[in-house]
Amino acid sequence: CEVPFDDIYGHWAEGYVEELYCREVVNGKDEDTYDPNSNVTRAEFLKIALLNAGYEVDGEAGEEFSDVSTGDWFYEYVSYGADQGFIEGYSDSTFRPNDSINRAEALVIIMRIAGEDEYDVDEDWEEFEDVDADDWFAYAIELSADAGIVEGYDNGEFRPANSITRAEVAAVAVRTYNEYYAD
Repeated sequence: CEVPFDDIYGHWAEGYVEELYCREVVNGKDEDTYDPNSNVTRAEFLKIALLNAGYEVDGEAGEEFSDVSTGDWFYEYVSYGADQGFIEGYSDSTFRPNDSINRAEALVIIMRIAGEDEYDVDEDWEEFEDVDADDWFAYAIELSADAGIVEGYDNGEFRPANSITRAEVAAVAVRTYNEYYAD
């Protein structure tokens, strides 16, 4: 597989992006640009997570959101993800597909797709100083960190509300694949 992206050579995520591209999980922003440092939208992330796990999205209508239409490129992924319980919308019946996804939301989706449901977080687990055991996303971060899928920052933080970049998504996707789906 020949990877056409000029902007990943020498980037820390180069190998992750190459692997996902060759497995047909990711595309570039255009023919020769991956844009590793830009943020990922909620729709883009869901597509990557589903393809990474080997799901074949069928296109049958499922959950409907007021901001997702049948003509949208992401319609089938969002509909399927909602129907399977992998994603939820907001209280105003939107999914907000074009909003950047944050690190916490991304890991919850990854863990749901991997079949890891919520569970009680070990009260003594203190991997990251900015993740409390009572946070709605704590279980996903704990599972991901314990499996080596994610890492925090040098200062001991995870920064769950930060947007996740295309490079970070590539790393998380490959590590998730290796942990849950590789033969």
